[in-house]
Amino acid sequence: ETFWDNFKHNGFNTGGLGVLSWLHGADVSGVWKVFHDGSNLVPALGRLKKEGVINIAIDRYLKKIGTVIVLTHAEPEGKTLGSMEFDLGFSEPQKIDVVSGQIIRLPFDGGTAGALSLSLNDTVEIDGLTGGQLRQKPDIVGGELGIVVDARPRPLPHGRPSDEVFSQWLEGVGIKI
Repeated sequence: ETFWDNFKHNGFNTGGLGVLSWLHGADVSGVWKVFHDGSNLVPALGRLKKEGVINIAIDRYLKKIGTVIVLTHAEPEGKTLGSMEFDLGFSEPQKIDVVSGQIIRLPFDGGTAGALSLSLNDTVEIDGLTGGQLRQKPDIVGGELGIVVDARPRPLPHGRPSDEVFSQWLEGVGIKI
């Protein structure tokens, strides 16, 4: 079995590869709800004026991939950037430490929704706001991938990462090799 055969059988059909490609190709700092539009419905929704109809269409016809949180920073890999707390309606909020260089995946399904609290260093930005300025609690949703936090330094280094680093990135978006 080749690398690509193994890759195809163990996650190629998930949203993970698409999300990783998107994270590599775009400068997209922020908190993003990601959906898969297999029916090409989104262009038609743009013409609608009623938000309720749009939300029903999104819930019913688009596949939830999850929430992607992209941090912008220039800290060296391995440095702790702060923490995130996910209040998803469980008995206790889920808290993670965020470390530079990692892609972290929390596998929450599409029925999961909640709020995110951030406690990040002032050297970290999300959508132009530094850690100390982040006061909102963005809404988050689970999905096929769940919640993905990209804490790699920006800009991403050019060139090919080591096999070990690339494997960690793949695991971070739910693809096991």
